[in-house]
Amino acid sequence: MNRVFSIIAIVLVFHFFSSNIYGRELDLEITPSTYEITTQQNKEITLPYTIVNNGDPDVYSFQVFHLFPNLQQEQSTLAPRLEGDSEIKFRIDSQSYSLDKPFFLSTDQQLEFDLLIDIPTDIEEQDYYFTFVMQSASKSQFTQDTAALLQGGVGSNIYITVSEDGTRNIDSNISLFEIPSKLAFSFKGERFAIVDSGKPVPIILELTNSGDNYQDASGTITFTNTFSPFKKENRPKITIPKSFILAGSKRLLQGTDVENWDYSAVMPSQGFGIFTATATVYVNESTKVLYDNAYFLVLPMSLLVFNSMIFLIIFAVFIFLKRKRKPHAISQN
Repeated sequence: MNRVFSIIAIVLVFHFFSSNIYGRELDLEITPSTYEITTQQNKEITLPYTIVNNGDPDVYSFQVFHLFPNLQQEQSTLAPRLEGDSEIKFRIDSQSYSLDKPFFLSTDQQLEFDLLIDIPTDIEEQDYYFTFVMQSASKSQFTQDTAALLQGGVGSNIYITVSEDGTRNIDSNISLFEIPSKLAFSFKGERFAIVDSGKPVPIILELTNSGDNYQDASGTITFTNTFSPFKKENRPKITIPKSFILAGSKRLLQGTDVENWDYSAVMPSQGFGIFTATATVYVNESTKVLYDNAYFLVLPMSLLVFNSMIFLIIFAVFIFLKRKRKPHAISQN
């Protein structure tokens, strides 16, 4: 207890007498960022962790939160964890650190330790999701669940499946795959989006997990121009890296280097034509493969609008001159 008070006193001195600490930089790294576990009842699991503080010195603490999937939103919900007799229990295998106890971490300091998980004997066979968090004592608001990034901390997601036979129930589908556009029409039951050739093409690929267990998904999106002479290997392709979808939730699958988080990917303009976008999604390392197509027309919309305006102006001038000549012809008669 005296050690804790001493640490807090040191941090308070830094806080009030150092302008650098007042605006301190928080930069933490945790490895690994995700654990996938399939286990049986009455087991102990050991998870090695490494944490590095690349920012300013601060007081931190370790915590474990429940991670609840949300079918209506992309983000999951983090909630405090209450340990009961039949609940999964966590503890840190270290004499220097423990859960919910503050400690001081200096710049460039590295921590290596094991997080121990006890699976009870009478626990139900299902999925359990948690986020192991190291966060600043002064900030505790979460910003997103993908890597459990925090305002003043960092975390690692832990996906646990309790199954006596070691299997998981996989049931998923592509719930949405389309090119978002205000201009679209239907032809033979298929939606065709209309996209301006001078603008990039956004794509939305959403996967829904209707199974009883979490799953991972990765894949590709390829584009084919009906009138393109290019061979298959030269067609534009977007790679979707591995991501996790919790049971009873949906997720927007995204490619690498996506700047707009509302889209899965954005394809640069490919000229004119009728395009087919093909999504190939590999679920649980190709245990299940899903396919879907989206269609869109790339047209020179800006040029068409400009030409239409020129045509309307010319037509209006023609009508005006024609009407002006009629009274002149009548007066001569």
